[in-house]
Amino acid sequence: MLAIPEGRPALILAGFPLAIMGALALGLVGLLDDLRPLSRMVRLLVQIGAAVAAHLGGFGVSVTSLEPINLLLSVLWIVGITNAFNLLDNMDGLTSGLAGIAALTFAAMGIIGGMPLLAVAAAALAGASLGFLAHNRHPAKIFMGDAGSTFVGFLLALIGVRLRFDNLVEVTFLIPVVVLGIPILDTTLVIVSRKLNG
Repeated sequence: MLAIPEGRPALILAGFPLAIMGALALGLVGLLDDLRPLSRMVRLLVQIGAAVAAHLGGFGVSVTSLEPINLLLSVLWIVGITNAFNLLDNMDGLTSGLAGIAALTFAAMGIIGGMPLLAVAAAALAGASLGFLAHNRHPAKIFMGDAGSTFVGFLLALIGVRLRFDNLVEVTFLIPVVVLGIPILDTTLVIVSRKLNG
């Protein structure tokens, strides 16, 4: 039976409603944007609001003793990963494949680290992503669009930041960065190339 560290399940359960509401809000805004393009500012404000709510619900960065800095880092991480998966949704199977792999990795880490709630959430997300891959692989019949890619990216950002390993405290923050390295690298290259091209 999995050992659950004292106090952790209650904190995660308390934050799940805010996390799910944030993901649904992003999915709804993404759907509206897919149907009729919204301004970038509107989408960004909704993403920031969802990230702040997630941070307050316990799905945030906690690397300093200064809460404003932790909140800022949380918003940057969550909004960044959310948009990273949105930018990836332009090639057959790319977003769904990477999301499935990342979610499976997080699920395995959740099991190993004694975090069954996160493991179940990650496994469910992996199943949904890999199930979608059946229709999204080359030649793709359908893409996630903003509705699906922002929803998936947001949840992966939250699951990654919530992983805690008591015996690896100093490097815990690196784990989601490594697992989500390809979306992060791709987004960085897109931003740099667009800046260079004006």
